[in-house]
Amino acid sequence: MSTPVTSSTSRRLLIVLAALGVLAAMVLAVVLGKSATPDKAGGARIEGGFRELRADEFADAIVQAREEAGSWKFLQVETIDGKSKAVWEGVTVWNGDDDLAMTYKPQGAEGEFRLASGAWYWNDPASRAKPWIKLVPDGSGPWIAALDRLADPARDAEIFASPKDFRVVGAENIGSSEAVHYRITVDLEQVLDAQGVPLPGEAGQQQVYDVWLDAEDRIVKIVEPSSLGATSLTRIRTFFGYGDDYEIPVPPADQVKPGKFGPSPSAKAEPSASPAN
Repeated sequence: MSTPVTSSTSRRLLIVLAALGVLAAMVLAVVLGKSATPDKAGGARIEGGFRELRADEFADAIVQAREEAGSWKFLQVETIDGKSKAVWEGVTVWNGDDDLAMTYKPQGAEGEFRLASGAWYWNDPASRAKPWIKLVPDGSGPWIAALDRLADPARDAEIFASPKDFRVVGAENIGSSEAVHYRITVDLEQVLDAQGVPLPGEAGQQQVYDVWLDAEDRIVKIVEPSSLGATSLTRIRTFFGYGDDYEIPVPPADQVKPGKFGPSPSAKAEPSASPAN
């Protein structure tokens, strides 16, 4: 026998249904809100599932990605009119702040620079008994400053911090993987401030960089074209091996002697060379 539906029962049913409707709307709003919120700041999605960085978050994102990785290898190729003239390679280990170590050397040749425990060393091919020269500020100050800028993981971010133009080219194949291609235009003065070394060109000129980032916002490749008169200059840097274990020890004490690095009357005691920057 069915129970008659009274007016009070109907009201209770309407109240319950209304409450369920409100609850469903709240849940839907939460779900939609979560799905619309990227896993990192900003970040519209583009083809391939990559996150598209905005100009105002690009610099911070690449520094954060490097710090999270903690280590990487790099290869630097210098070309003049399309022909390779110098190739440098190295390793960076960075645990944040000033905990930084690095190696930097010409590929297939002697003459390694090494940053370990806060000091720079240079492996002198001409010295066999004590092949490692610990660079001292007196006489090597400008070289140490230049090497410090070279090693700084935030140096690239400083270059890209205030771009004049910022474009997302799209996802592209780089080697065996995909990366997002950005084309960034900056003032030449901004590059000079970040690198601390003169670049070809005049005041007011701009520099265009092509930069590729992986899905973790880590730099995969940077191409820096420039020119000096009719001569075309290009620097190509590639980065790989992020997060791998690398050891960059301080050279053995019995193989180290203090010294200077740079032009001097005595080439044997104070060798002269010019690392790429």
